[in-house]
Amino acid sequence: MTTGSTLDFTDPLGSYLTMTGQKDAEGNLLTSNPETSGRYHSAWLSMVYPRLFVARQLLREDGVIFVSIDDHEVSDLRLLMNELFGEENFLAVFVRRRRMATGMRGDPISPDHEYVMGFAKSRPDVTLYGATKKDLEYPYQDKKSRYRSTDLTVGMTKKMRPKQFFQIANPRTGRTYLPPDDRVWRFQRVTMQEHIDQNNIIWPDDLPERRMKRPRFKTRQPSDESDQPTKPVSTWIESNGNSEDGDDRLSLTAGMNQEGTKELKELFGAQVAEYPKPVSLIRSLIELSTGSDDIVVDFFAGTATTGHAVLDVNHELGSSRRFIMVQLPEPTPADSTAHAESYPTIAEISKERIRRAIKGFAKKGEGKLGFAPTGVPDDRGFRVFTLAESNYRQWHGSAEKDGQKYTDEMALFTDLLLPGWKPEDVIWEVALKEGYSLSSIVAPLQEITSNHVFCVTDSDLEQSFCICLDDKLNDETAKALKLGKEDLFVCRDAALTDEQAANLALQCKLKTI
Repeated sequence: MTTGSTLDFTDPLGSYLTMTGQKDAEGNLLTSNPETSGRYHSAWLSMVYPRLFVARQLLREDGVIFVSIDDHEVSDLRLLMNELFGEENFLAVFVRRRRMATGMRGDPISPDHEYVMGFAKSRPDVTLYGATKKDLEYPYQDKKSRYRSTDLTVGMTKKMRPKQFFQIANPRTGRTYLPPDDRVWRFQRVTMQEHIDQNNIIWPDDLPERRMKRPRFKTRQPSDESDQPTKPVSTWIESNGNSEDGDDRLSLTAGMNQEGTKELKELFGAQVAEYPKPVSLIRSLIELSTGSDDIVVDFFAGTATTGHAVLDVNHELGSSRRFIMVQLPEPTPADSTAHAESYPTIAEISKERIRRAIKGFAKKGEGKLGFAPTGVPDDRGFRVFTLAESNYRQWHGSAEKDGQKYTDEMALFTDLLLPGWKPEDVIWEVALKEGYSLSSIVAPLQEITSNHVFCVTDSDLEQSFCICLDDKLNDETAKALKLGKEDLFVCRDAALTDEQAANLALQCKLKTI
């Protein structure tokens, strides 16, 4: 995005502030107007481009992204989003009033509004609740219900999801199908067979006129019509929640920035951040674009307004939406209220806001019966992960052709883990390398007393593995685990004897560190 210079995307914010004149070479914040820099817009694009690129890769086919932006970069953002997502996947630019007009700026114009730009990963696959007529979203119909045709595969390889790579057969013709080499079925065997039995699969040989290459899935229209509003969505975000009588549109509602300021001050007892977004804005977008069990990701978490909004929606509607907040450990200014309140980074404010929001919901429920709309109590837990270096040793070699130095370094690799490693850190690193999600459950196997063994379970994938990081694996442990051919067991290579390694390799899927 820039010419004549290179930006370090591992520190995009710092590079951006330096290039736009907001920081000097020593990292000190400056008070000069950054917009006077001739490279202001180019630097901003270079900062935001890699994050939006990654965001697109993470989105599901029916996923959407919303970006809040003001007048300074709205035109540049539209061009960038067109390049990354495609013009055909543009949804809308929503407009909201962010503040009351003020005469304190000394300018003849008071910019009191800002925008929320929406794009889809694949617009034909998107359902915005209220954006389109419900019958048009499900153009096909069989004896059971209306449905739409969606992909039966997901973008994982056979190596990553071995239990989702198998042959399926059309029960009417007997013709068999495998997923492509670089993809797997979206369901495991048992679930897939249930869908086949329930006639939820669209078979290519049943519909030769469609020229389908592989089976597809019937995503059926929800039976609860109240979940599918039919009104189109207005691009004007109401500041007071009132639409005109007889208006055949669904209007989003959101407070102005002063509402976000008040919310944050009530939570912390001090103004620890400037210009936070109001929860009502993010909540409106969540309700517009997500189902009851979807995942919401915010790459610029800031004060975690998005996480707060997800918790608020779940509390009010009894849904089970989940959130992922991403925030660089950007330092708070030394003379700021946040720093004085012991929040050295914005990430610390993000975490504390979610904790305080959860306490607030618990306090609201005191003295009440505690029945959620679904009959299930709120799940208000969350986890915090920090990006860190690997726990595995890396080979560095030797600049000198010295056999002894090579021998010494090779000796270090009798144990692949670095000094000071912690079991929890290693377990999560292994889990991520195996393709498990950050919502996986790590639990010790209490019935195993001969070693410390943990079971990692990903309920979404219906997969699990066992891991032991002790210095020595006892023979009793392998017997007590009762591992089978399809079970994965991970341990340290130095913990096994040759005999144990050979026996475990025959008994289960063994991987060593």
